[in-house]
Amino acid sequence: MLMATMLARMPDLRLRVQAQHAPDHAGRCRDCRGTTRWPCELYQIAAEAERHSLPSPRSPLPWSAPAPASASFLL
Repeated sequence: MLMATMLARMPDLRLRVQAQHAPDHAGRCRDCRGTTRWPCELYQIAAEAERHSLPSPRSPLPWSAPAPASASFLL
């Protein structure tokens, strides 16, 4: 779980892990050199991280930003 939490904070790395650890034609992980059935442990950690990831900075926030405070006290 710790690795998934850390990976959730690194969306670029998480996406790269998921892309590289994809299944081959025989249902084995491509990046694990064909010795591990897919989904391999690294792909499963990345999938767990995806479920716990924060919203992307480019995506709209699910909440409204607070209105700026009035600066009238500075006058």
